[in-house]
Amino acid sequence: MSLAAAPTMRTIAAAVRKRAARHLSTRASAFEVAVAAVKSPAASGGGVEVDTTTKLKFYALYRQAQSGPASASGAKKPSLFDVAGKIKYAAWADLGDMTADEARGRYVELWQTHNGDAGAGPDG
Repeated sequence: MSLAAAPTMRTIAAAVRKRAARHLSTRASAFEVAVAAVKSPAASGGGVEVDTTTKLKFYALYRQAQSGPASASGAKKPSLFDVAGKIKYAAWADLGDMTADEARGRYVELWQTHNGDAGAGPDG
């Protein structure tokens, strides 16, 4: 390969950015599909029927994916009398500094586990 034909750092960086964007786009699409499925009622055939603990996990991962870590989001802690709010906030805060992309991925994995379809999503 001649020096003139060798890829430059700029073309390599552009290819890496393009591949990363495609990966993030696919993950974001899978996340949107999972969120829609979880939000729709199970009785209508579209939702996922899960226990309260799993609903709490979905909630925490969704908040992390949308708002980032609880400590850095600026969200106010619920009052002492808002028991459900305190439980939800604690579940979200327990995720710590997890990135939004990782939270989206875990949300999709949790949905796939409870949906019984490991290949669900835009590619599967």
